[in-house]
Amino acid sequence: MSTPLQPTASYAAIVGATIIAFRERRGLQQGSLAQAIGVSQSTVSRIERGAISISIEQLAAIAGELGTTPGELLVTADRSVEQARQRGMRVVYGRRTTALTEGEVVVGAAAVLLLVAAALAGRK
Repeated sequence: MSTPLQPTASYAAIVGATIIAFRERRGLQQGSLAQAIGVSQSTVSRIERGAISISIEQLAAIAGELGTTPGELLVTADRSVEQARQRGMRVVYGRRTTALTEGEVVVGAAAVLLLVAAALAGRK
């Protein structure tokens, strides 16, 4: 008997999706954000995909450019985590998604963005 699939997302991907949502609300392109915080566009892309971890300094710089605080970005990400868990999704921390256990499947960016959108809608 096969194990049922469990949707799985990394916390870094959820934080990245939160940054995307805030960036798009401000009408900023990745390149503009990258230039403003002094990194390459590919670095911003990797942060937004959750492919690399974000430093505290990068988080603060990004938040400043997005007209918010690092705390608000993380609170929104945490709301998304709670919504993900309520929907039966597993959230992993660190590099765990490269070694999934049987039955886990990584959730795509579109699904993570939907969770963030729902979290943002709930904060109004």
